[in-house]
Amino acid sequence: SYDGEDYPGNAPDYFAYMSDCILQMCNSGQKAQVQKFIKQKSVWFLKNVDNHKWGKDYPNFRYDIMLNELYKVYNNAQ
Repeated sequence: SYDGEDYPGNAPDYFAYMSDCILQMCNSGQKAQVQKFIKQKSVWFLKNVDNHKWGKDYPNFRYDIMLNELYKVYNNAQ
């Protein structure tokens, strides 16, 4: 949505991207890679929401919340 890919306002889009990838991996039988994907890619929220000067404007997209939500997507896809 925003020009800078690291802007915290992109968090909803990044979550949607990650959710789509998780669903695709599960549907393709790549469930073993999902946890690694979540661990590696979810750091975006830590860096760009939790530790960004405008991150306080997006409290629902903090790292701990998003990590939990991404695992919900994964668990529901199984």
